[in-house]
Amino acid sequence: MAATSSYDRLKELKEFDESKIGVKGLSDSGIKTIPDFFKHPPQTLPDLKSKFSQANTNIPIIDLSNVNSPDHHQKIVNQIKEAAKSWGFFQVINHGIPISVLDETIQAIKAFHEQPYEIKSKYYNRDESNGVTYASNNDLYRSEAACWVDSLKAQMGPKPLDIELLPEICRKEVVEWDLSATKVAETVMELLGEGLGLEPGKFKELTFSQTKYVVGHIYPYCPQPDLTMGITSHTDPGVVTVLLQNQIQGLQVKHEDRWVEVKPALGGLIINVGDFLQIVSNGEYKSVEHRVVANSCKEPRISIVEFFNLSKWKGDGYYGPLPELSSAEKPAIYRNFTTQEFLENFYSKGLDSKSLIQKITIRHEVPWGALKAIFNDYGRVLDIFVSRNPNWDGANFAFLRFGVEEGLKRAVAIGNGESIDGRRVCVTVALEGRNGNTYQRRSDGTTGIQAWATFHSEMCS
Repeated sequence: MAATSSYDRLKELKEFDESKIGVKGLSDSGIKTIPDFFKHPPQTLPDLKSKFSQANTNIPIIDLSNVNSPDHHQKIVNQIKEAAKSWGFFQVINHGIPISVLDETIQAIKAFHEQPYEIKSKYYNRDESNGVTYASNNDLYRSEAACWVDSLKAQMGPKPLDIELLPEICRKEVVEWDLSATKVAETVMELLGEGLGLEPGKFKELTFSQTKYVVGHIYPYCPQPDLTMGITSHTDPGVVTVLLQNQIQGLQVKHEDRWVEVKPALGGLIINVGDFLQIVSNGEYKSVEHRVVANSCKEPRISIVEFFNLSKWKGDGYYGPLPELSSAEKPAIYRNFTTQEFLENFYSKGLDSKSLIQKITIRHEVPWGALKAIFNDYGRVLDIFVSRNPNWDGANFAFLRFGVEEGLKRAVAIGNGESIDGRRVCVTVALEGRNGNTYQRRSDGTTGIQAWATFHSEMCS
C-alpha cells in the first residue's frame, strides 16, 4: 500500500530502531500486519511467485572428502571451477567440520536472538568500529524498504577481535565457527586458484581471507511474507562467502534468469563467489544475485555467514584483474579501481544497490560508422542510433530502419560473420513496429522496416 503524504517514514524508522526490539520483537508481539517501511515496491515483488526453475534444480554439491587424493584432486578442482563459472554458488560436503559443530553454531545464534529483550537489547548498536554490532537491517536508513531480518555481526580479522565483546551465550561457538569456516574458505580459494591456473598459494599471498566478518541472521515468522523480503536481491562484494543455515529454506539464487530455491544438504556449507573474485578472475568466475524470501514458517530461519575479503593489495593501491589472467588474446574486461571507490559503492546505497562490477566493466564500443557500413552491405540503412546499454557487459543497442524487408533478413543472417577492429560483432535483431505493425509510413513518404538490434563485441578467435 502506498504511503500517504502525511507518512513520516524516517520518524517510524527511528522509532523502530531506537526501540531495539528488531523484527524478532515485532514477530513475537503477534502483529498481523507489518509496518509500512517493511513493504517493498510492487515491482520488486511479483516475481516471488513466478520465473522459478523446476523444483528438482539445485546448486551443485561438491564432495571434498578426497581433496588431498592425487586420484581425485583434479576432478574436484574441475567441479569447483565449473560451479564458480556457471552458477557462482555451490555446496560443499565432507569439508572437515563435524556436524555437531555446525549444529551447535546454529543453536548458539538462535539462542542469542531468542534471549529476552532486557538482555539482548544491551548489544543493540550500529557502530561498526566496536567490532561487534547487533541490529535489524544493516542498511536500514539507506535502503528503499526494510527487510524482515535481525543480525549479529562480528569482525574477526584482520585485527583479532576481543572475544569478550561477543555475547557470552554464543561466544565459544562463534570463535570456533570462525576458525573452521576460515579453513574451509582457504581450501576452496586454493582450489579456485588452481582452476584459474594460478601458482599455489596465490590467493593466500594476496591476503584474500584475512578480512573476515561473521554474521548471524535470524529470519523470524513474518505475518505478511508476500509484502516484504528477508534480504533483497544483491551480490556479495568480497572474495568468497561461506554460509551455514538450518533446514528452513528461503535462500534463492538467480541462474539463467530464474530463481532457484537452495535446498540445504545435510552437513553442507554453501559457498558463493563475490564481486571481488569475479573482477580479479577477469570474469572467469561469476558473482550472482541472490536473495532470501521472508519466512512464512513459525520456526525461524537461522543462518551464519562468514564474508572473506582481502586485507591489503600487494601492488600499487589499485585493484583489478590479476595480470596473469589477462593478455592480448584475452584483455582485461574490468578497469582498475581504488579501495575508496569499492567502499563508497558499498556504503553509499542500500544492499540492493548497483554492483561495482557494472560500474567498472570496460565497454568495447562498436564504432557508429563501421557498424553502419556493415549493414549498408546488406540493405540500405535509413536510420541508425547506437547507445551504450549499462545492463550488458560491452554491449550496444541500435535502432535500425531498413528500406526493404530483404535488407533486414540479410542483416539478421550476418550472425557472427563480421568483425570490427579485430572484434567479432554478435548481432541479435528483432522486429519492433508501432502498434505491432512491421512496416512504418515515414514522413517523407517512404516505407521502412524498424528493428531493434543488440550488438556485443568480443575478441575474434
